[in-house]
Amino acid sequence: LLRHLSQPIDLTPFDKAGTLTGGTVAIAVSGGGDSIALLHRAVRWADDRSRDLIILTVDHGLRAEAVDETAFVETTAQSLGLKALTLKWQTPRPGQGHARRARHSLLADAARQAGAGLLLLGHTEDDQAETVLMRSKAGAGARGLAGIAPVSVSPVWPEGRGLLLARPLLGISRGTLRNELRAAGHSWIDDPTNENADHARVRARQSLASNPQARSALLSLQARNARLRRAEDRVIAHWSERHLVCSADATLEAEIAALPKPLRSAAMDLLTQVAAGHAQPVDRPGLAALCDVIDAGPFAGRTLAGAYIRGRNAGLFLGRDPGAVAASPIDDVFDGRFARSASAKGIEPRSKHASIALPPGAESGGWRALAHDRLALWRASITAL
Repeated sequence: LLRHLSQPIDLTPFDKAGTLTGGTVAIAVSGGGDSIALLHRAVRWADDRSRDLIILTVDHGLRAEAVDETAFVETTAQSLGLKALTLKWQTPRPGQGHARRARHSLLADAARQAGAGLLLLGHTEDDQAETVLMRSKAGAGARGLAGIAPVSVSPVWPEGRGLLLARPLLGISRGTLRNELRAAGHSWIDDPTNENADHARVRARQSLASNPQARSALLSLQARNARLRRAEDRVIAHWSERHLVCSADATLEAEIAALPKPLRSAAMDLLTQVAAGHAQPVDRPGLAALCDVIDAGPFAGRTLAGAYIRGRNAGLFLGRDPGAVAASPIDDVFDGRFARSASAKGIEPRSKHASIALPPGAESGGWRALAHDRLALWRASITAL
C-alpha cells in the first residue's frame, strides 16, 4: 500500500483484500503540513480513479487557535472542490491521551456514517523515529520498537468497528513534504503545541533534530522489528483462521497449543480485547502471568482486563468477565461485543457464563456478535500489504 508516495497513491491492495469496495475514503486533516500534503496527494489519487473522499477535521475544544485551524481546513477543501466536516469534542478534558481517544472516536464515527472503510492519516517518517525513541526510553520490547504500522485497525472500540487506518506518508520526511507544498504554492498551519517541550514527543523531536545519526539508527531498528512483527502477526492470523472459533454468544474457543509459545502473548492480547469488547492493550505483566498459567496446562477460570479465560484440554475458552458487563446498549452496540441487527436470530448461550453476558432480549433476536468481524478486520490489516 502506498509504498512510493512520490507516485500516485495506490489503494489496490485494499480492494483485493476486500476492505474497500469502491466506496468513500476518509482523510483526517488537521491543517498542519503533514496532513495537508496527504490531502493534496489523495485528491490526485481520487481524481484519477473517480473515487469519493471525505475530509474530516477535529476541534478538541482545548485551544482557541483550533477554530482558525478547522476553518483553514474547510477553506482548503473547498478550493479543491471538496467539503470538510468539522468534528467537535463536546466534553474536552486536558491530557494528550484523552484527546487522542476522543479524536479517534470522532473520526471513526464520522467515517462509518459516511460509509468509509478506510481512514488515511498523515504520520511521517519523523513521527516514526520519534515514536521508536519514546518507546525505547519506556523499555518497550521488539514489538513495540516495530513502531507505527502502515496499516492497522482503529485503536478505539466499538466506534472503530469496520474501519482500517492507513498511513501512506511513513516513508517520507516532514521536511520533504513541506518542500513539496512550498513548490506547489500550498500553505499550512503550524500547531504551536508542536513546540511545547512539556510533551514527550516534542522533546524527542528536538533531540532527533540535532542528531541525524540517531534518527537513522532508530529507523533501521524500527524496520527490522517491523519485519519481525509482521511475520509474527501473519502466523497468528493464519492460526486464528484454523484454530479459533467465534460463537454467536460472543465467546471464543482457541486451540492455543497449535500456536508457538513465543507468539502466545501477542495472540492473547488480541483475544482478551475481543472477548472483553474493548481496544485497550493488556498490561504486559498480566499477559506474562496468563501465558505462564496457559503453558502449565488446563486451569480454572480467571479474569484479565475484562475477559474471562478458562483452560480446556489443549485449548482455551474466552468470554466476558461477568462482573464487568455493561448495563445498557450504547449507539446500538452492547458492551462492545454485540451490534443491533434486525435480521439476527435469537442467541442461545452455550453456557451459564455466556448467558450472564448477553444483551437484553438476545434470545428473541435483534443482536449479532462482533467478534468474527473484528478478527477478520484485524487479519485484513495484517495481510493487506
